[in-house]
Amino acid sequence: MRLITLSPILLGLAVAACSADTSVAPPPDVLAATARVTTGPTHNIDLYAVMGSGVGGVNVTPTAEDQGTFHVQGEVHIRGALPNTTYIVQRAPDLNVADPNCTGPWISFPIPNAGPVVTLTTSAGGAGAAHFELAVGGPFVSGREFNVRFRVIDSVLNPTSELRSDCITVTVR
Repeated sequence: MRLITLSPILLGLAVAACSADTSVAPPPDVLAATARVTTGPTHNIDLYAVMGSGVGGVNVTPTAEDQGTFHVQGEVHIRGALPNTTYIVQRAPDLNVADPNCTGPWISFPIPNAGPVVTLTTSAGGAGAAHFELAVGGPFVSGREFNVRFRVIDSVLNPTSELRSDCITVTVR
């Protein structure tokens, strides 16, 4: 009988690979995705391919930096997307909460804040992640609700790949 000894690191990687969740939720109907509004969680907001391939998620965490206005830190991550491709990270805020279609214009992060447009570049396996930060005032004050959806897109002018979230309702704290 032959025994194989694995280092603790290799053993941990092997266990993680065997227990990883490899299920991929089917993409929703594109029209339904733009009409669904959910209130609540700002973490694990699913991204689905509406053009091309891939899945992912968005996490948005409000901070206490600007009490009374909207200040968030966020992360977007994707997998199964085009390999070695740079994606632009955007959101579409909509102040008309009564309209479930979430029809606000797409705005790249960090606009209106200063800094370069937030992008992520995927690996050879089609995975990537990016961090973003946003601070806005104006109508985004404590207690105000608004709808928003997120997307990552490989080109604003001629897209071939787009991952998009459902429309969610957020309350500024």
